[in-house]
Amino acid sequence: MKNLLALISTFNTMDAAADCTPVNVKPAHTVNLKTYTARWSGADLGNGVTVTAKIMLDLNLISSPGIIGSAIGAGAAFKSIDIEVTGATNSNANGRFTADDFGRAVLRFLGPVDLTKELVGQAGFSGITSEFNVFRSVSNPLAPTAISFNKLRVFGEEEAVLTSFAPTMVEDVTPTQAVNFPMLLDMGNMALYCR
Repeated sequence: MKNLLALISTFNTMDAAADCTPVNVKPAHTVNLKTYTARWSGADLGNGVTVTAKIMLDLNLISSPGIIGSAIGAGAAFKSIDIEVTGATNSNANGRFTADDFGRAVLRFLGPVDLTKELVGQAGFSGITSEFNVFRSVSNPLAPTAISFNKLRVFGEEEAVLTSFAPTMVEDVTPTQAVNFPMLLDMGNMALYCR
């Protein structure tokens, strides 16, 4: 009932000229989205760099153990990545970077892991056979990039080591993905598509 009330409220505020059509939105596959926070620190390497990432993963596309190396976005295990760099000596390295700044990301664990808990320190996520890393795209040389397992280099050559990769919050989401729709008001298996 709340969804219907929200839909009616949203519909009432829309432009009267909007062309809206009810559509049946059964997804090709159900997604299981989880948001994680990853942190890298330069403290053990003698610098003040801190890198913090918010990552949204589709857990239905990840197996444990597993290796996921993919682009970021629709259809990929990595749905979104947002990274902030602070504390770098070169001020050009500091700032916020989004999925467009990265060509791909990698999450590798060769033993079983519990993705509902902190990964760093789990037996299945240890040593040089497990990692989470991002690789900058050629379009943004200022973005941080992987240089070895669980280690990033920021612009200006300072490095930081992965110290944490943990769920940000519990949020089992099973939405239908409305990619490139100007507006899709979701009501379970039915939606209102408006141009």
